[in-house]
Parts: sequence; structure tokens; C-alpha cells
Amino acid sequence: MKIKSLLLISLILISSFFLLATPVLGENTPTWEVGVPGLAKAGESMATEGGFTNLVKIIIQWAFRLAGILAFAMVIYAGFEYAVFSGAPAKQKDAQERIVNAIIGLLLLFGFWLILNTVNPDILKTKEPTLKQLQPFVKDLPIPSSMANLKDFNNIQLSSRLQQGNAYANSLIIQNLEELIRQSNLKQVDLKWIITETCITNDVPCATLVQHSDPCHKEGTCVDLVLENPTTVNQEQFINIANGVGLDIYNEYNKNCWESITTGYHFHVAIHSSSCKATNCWFCATGSGGGGGSGAG
Repeated sequence: MKIKSLLLISLILISSFFLLATPVLGENTPTWEVGVPGLAKAGESMATEGGFTNLVKIIIQWAFRLAGILAFAMVIYAGFEYAVFSGAPAKQKDAQERIVNAIIGLLLLFGFWLILNTVNPDILKTKEPTLKQLQPFVKDLPIPSSMANLKDFNNIQLSSRLQQGNAYANSLIIQNLEELIRQSNLKQVDLKWIITETCITNDVPCATLVQHSDPCHKEGTCVDLVLENPTTVNQEQFINIANGVGLDIYNEYNKNCWESITTGYHFHVAIHSSSCKATNCWFCATGSGGGGGSGAG
């Protein structure tokens, strides 16, 4: 590359700087006929931020990168030639000239960078993409205090004892139980279950059929239920689907999970809490990854 060529390239680059001025053409401002992905939409004015100005910015930024890489590669290549052709003075001289021209090109590039940085530093800046923080599927939300009558929901089955009397629960857990049924049907999983323990009054704290160690029973935010066919496979499927709809499960089908107060083999099903810690007994709602129920009954 000759010095004249380098000067010509530098003049072209410098002249492109003047294109960075946003055109002020009033109503006659040109627009993009066809959208350019990542730069502008079809019909957008070239004078707007992100339009023509942004296009020139990207061209200049890449011109700097490519020119720097090419000049560095030229110095390496010419240096290699100079070392190899030690017995050929003419070729060594050509290699020397290439090295000098590449260095001059780098100096011109640096000078151009100084000019742009002085006039408008924003031209040389690349905006870093901003990423929205991803939220887990399950998160703690304010639990509504409203209680609802479980007998109003025909798809939720109750034990004969609850059918003869009253059965209430927090409206949020009822919503989650209905979603559990919907997801089971979508996955074509035949999981039939019956609620055996819940509130029998619609106030908080509520009355229950038996004594429980977990206060959620008095709040209506958890229920006990049994599977009609509690095989190991059905238990696993129920836990997976229930966790997916935002329910924490304490597995009292596992006798090792029984405490001093228990009502036998069943699932303790509760609205998700950030205090839930996955153990051999507790199975926490998907995405909870939290910290710890001590037991349920």
C-alpha cells in the first residue's frame, strides 16, 4: 500500500464524518423506503436517532476496527518478508516500505480517532444492550384473604364428611387447584384426588375437622388430599404438575415424613411460600429454590 493510497482512504473516512450531522430538511426529510434490521423501520425518517445517523456511526466504528486489523496484519506480513528475503535487498526494501506505510496508516487512523473523539465522542461509543431481569415463574405474591366455598366448584372433589358439612379455602389455592386439574387434563394424566381436610368455616382463623401443626390450615391456604390410586408413578406425576402450577407439596404418603400429628397417608398441598426448602418430604413449586417448611400435619 502506497502513502497516496493511505491518504486517499483517510480523506474518504474524514469526509464521511460530515455525514453524521443530522439533516434538517423540514417536511422534505428523506425516509427509509425499506427497513434495515437493527437500524431503522420502513418509513422512518433518516434524521431520527437510530436512522441514517446510526448507520454512519456503525460504518465508522467498523471502519476503525477493520483498518486497525489490516494495518497490524500488514506490519506482521512485511516483517516476515523482511526476515525471509535477507539475501534480496530489493524485496527487503519493498517490505520496509510496507511497514512504514502501515505505521503511517495507523498514525492517520489514530489522528482521525482524536478528531472524532474531540468533536463528538458519542460517535465512537457502542451502546451496550440492556437485558430485562428475568423473573422466576413462581414468586411470592400477596395472598388474598377472601375465602370461597369449595362446593361451588364442581370439578373439585370433596370427601363425604366435607360434603355433608361445610368446606372453604382461600380463593388463591382454589385457583391453583383448578389449574392443577386443567394441566392434568392437558397432559392426559388421569389423576383423581379428593380433598379430605380444609376449613369448615369461612372466617380466619377458621375451624377444621382435626387438629393440625401447620397454621396454614387455620388460614385456609393449604388443604390435605388423597389420590384415588396412589401408586408411586401417580404420586410423582401429581407432585410435578402441582409444583408447576405454584403449589408446595408435603408428601405424607412417605411414612418417614409423618410427625406426631398426622392424619395418615395423604398430600399436604399449600400455596407456594419462599420459605419452602426442597427435602425428601417437601417438594417446592417450580422456580422457588427457597428455604424451608419444617413439616406439615
